[in-house]
Amino acid sequence: MRIAVFGAGAVGCSLCGWIAARHPEICIVARGRNADAIEQGGITLYPGHAPRRHRATPVRVVRDLRDANGIDAVLLAVKNYSLEPVAQSIRDALDSNTLVVGLQNGVENQEILPRCFTKVIYGIVGYNAWVDKPGVVGFQKRGPLVLGTPDNSLKEDMDGLVTVLGTGVKTVIADRLQDAVHSKLVLNLANSLTTLSGHTYQEPSAPELLQTLLSNVLMEG
Repeated sequence: MRIAVFGAGAVGCSLCGWIAARHPEICIVARGRNADAIEQGGITLYPGHAPRRHRATPVRVVRDLRDANGIDAVLLAVKNYSLEPVAQSIRDALDSNTLVVGLQNGVENQEILPRCFTKVIYGIVGYNAWVDKPGVVGFQKRGPLVLGTPDNSLKEDMDGLVTVLGTGVKTVIADRLQDAVHSKLVLNLANSLTTLSGHTYQEPSAPELLQTLLSNVLMEG
């Protein structure tokens, strides 16, 4: 299966770097500084708890999706606010029958992507990652990636993706996609609180209070 990853941010780079190490039939669609950095030095990934354990993987860069011949699937690793124009550009460059995997938080992509494509799978990214500089990404843990469709269709396509993506990152299929999507939305509510409290930068001055606040935020979600 030949795969293109559209988006050279934390999610796109981490997935592409992990998979490219074992599955060479993958490329990343990038432009500008991101494309230059990845072409020159590959994608460098490191676990957050051990930043010295960094590893660079060569990855093929495509600046224009029209130059990526014979693509079987596109992983869309862009934010919701730019999803519609990106989806339209991919449809114009490839085909509306192209298999696409939307990796956005929430359910907005379930309204946008079917307007452009007939075969859409949705993915939930079950890990945190961040960009230090173009082509250099840290991550919390290696996966999982959860795939699914609202009506449990496209099973054969999902099985194929699990086989390929699973070479680099733990990938599973959810039988109840909407439950998984909304669970991730609730969990994301914790990000604002942990950020405001300086999590990972300083020890909490009141751990019990932080735990109570986190519990209340998740319960409200």
